[in-house]
Amino acid sequence: MPDALPTESVMTETLKGFLEQAFYQVSIDEDNDVIVSGAYTSIVRIMSDNVIRMWASFRLVEDLAVEQILGAINTFNARTVIVKAFLNLRNQRGPSLVFETDMSYDGGLVPANFVSRLRAFEVIVMKAREFDEYTT
Repeated sequence: MPDALPTESVMTETLKGFLEQAFYQVSIDEDNDVIVSGAYTSIVRIMSDNVIRMWASFRLVEDLAVEQILGAINTFNARTVIVKAFLNLRNQRGPSLVFETDMSYDGGLVPANFVSRLRAFEVIVMKAREFDEYTT
């Protein structure tokens, strides 16, 4: 992996390559997002403002009252710095719990930092056990 990639060279295919070098199972979908397969699916997208957004979405159990999960989301967000959780009520498949983190690459992207950020994101989401009873 190179030491740093200039801002203008950050592209979906490049991110996919970095993740493949780190032994991730990845693909690119029709929206030009990097799909990371593992214990769950994460999505990586290059945003227009030199930001890489990473997120994972989990379906909620049926007949769950929204109020039930809001307390867990507030607790998670109060104790977690890197990743934020929110409730997506506009999902076509029904309400979902979303975890999200952003990484700026103004001034360039260090591939090892990108891979480390994804790994940190994955660990934090996997440890978010307060949501186990709410997701499928």
